[in-house]
Amino acid sequence: MVFHITIAAIAGRNAGGLTGHAGSTSPRRLAGTGRWHIQESFRRKDSAVGIVLPHYDDTYLIEDGEWKFADRKLVRHYHGAPDLSDEFLTPIVTA
Repeated sequence: MVFHITIAAIAGRNAGGLTGHAGSTSPRRLAGTGRWHIQESFRRKDSAVGIVLPHYDDTYLIEDGEWKFADRKLVRHYHGAPDLSDEFLTPIVTA
């Protein structure tokens, strides 16, 4: 399912790359959760370039002895120019 969504999302792109960053999981006996941060760089067919900075919030479960996705939510923080000059989609928290 996630693979098919990804293929549809990149159909209008000429080139791209995906980098996984630090992630964390909390497996339990029959279920678990995880958060995975990624960065996607792209060049569209019209030559526009950009990056997407999201994270995935995942829920996993064991079904028939195998870990499977129970739920996956993509949270986008930024989608725009590679120099980060566009507006962020979620607030930036500073200490």
